[in-house]
Amino acid sequence: MRSRIILGCAFIALATACTTSTNATSDGGTSDTSDAASTTDAGAGADTSTTTTADAGADTSTTTTTDAGTGDAATGTDGGSTVDLTTVCNGADQYEPNNTQGTAKALPLNAKGVADIGAGVTQADGDFYSFVTPKADPVTVTVAYTAPVGDSTQLTLKAVNQAVAEQGRDTTTRTGTSQTLLVNFEATAGGTFAAEVNSDNATCMAYELKIDAQVCTDAFEDNDDAAHPATLPTGVQNATISALDVDWYKLTAPATAGSCVVSYTVPAANTQQVAVILMNSASSEIMRDTTQRTGTTGTLTVNWTVADAPALVKVVANDDFCTSYTINCH
Repeated sequence: MRSRIILGCAFIALATACTTSTNATSDGGTSDTSDAASTTDAGAGADTSTTTTADAGADTSTTTTTDAGTGDAATGTDGGSTVDLTTVCNGADQYEPNNTQGTAKALPLNAKGVADIGAGVTQADGDFYSFVTPKADPVTVTVAYTAPVGDSTQLTLKAVNQAVAEQGRDTTTRTGTSQTLLVNFEATAGGTFAAEVNSDNATCMAYELKIDAQVCTDAFEDNDDAAHPATLPTGVQNATISALDVDWYKLTAPATAGSCVVSYTVPAANTQQVAVILMNSASSEIMRDTTQRTGTTGTLTVNWTVADAPALVKVVANDDFCTSYTINCH
């Protein structure tokens, strides 16, 4: 079972086959499955997925293999691997003891919200790592490994919160020599989470663990609910959206007639659909545009008169795919 992944902002390309997937999120947004249209994955290699989010929908996911380099949790970046896996099974594991959640190795995230390490795991010695998320934003956790030809080792990945509630897991069976496992979920600001890596083989398997807690963030976060809207400046603004992370904005003074325009572009065969909803100061809906795009680009427009001028704007998506968009309300 593969958990959902948010990929649009970093555009990670994954090398393994996609499989059935599930994830649970802690999205604090108002649940409304009609906010954005629900769709089914399209295109070759697309997942069949079940997602529990504030604004639900199915998504298209991809996976990536990693290249070798040098680095650690403090210096890892969000642009590719900096980890050397050639020696991790040949000596003492610097992250031990970390065989339970209670002894999980704390991994600091760098300024970009990333930790990137290399370690080794055996069947008798599972690995736990804890990390603190800076925002209530989507988090992606990946484990990449390569086994020698003829080696049957399979790794699994799970993420839990501090209360040990599961956030997602990936137990996808490796069919080639390389595999990337991935889990993503909506974090909480200042929340502590743990990643668990396990093996079914007594022989040490080297792997790269990467945590990205800002894979789909923007300058307006955290603006995930009506109680914490971001003030929307005039003019065209840039932001990101996924089904895991609803965006709320406060309009400064829409006393006259006006409009909001939201535009976004996704890759061909992607199923993302975005919607824009106007609200009054009590968070009651005034009007919406849920027009489904038919090409790769979608444009949503909502016009209002003086009599129904909004106080809040809500942008939602039906797909976990991290999507860049522009918004202009005037």
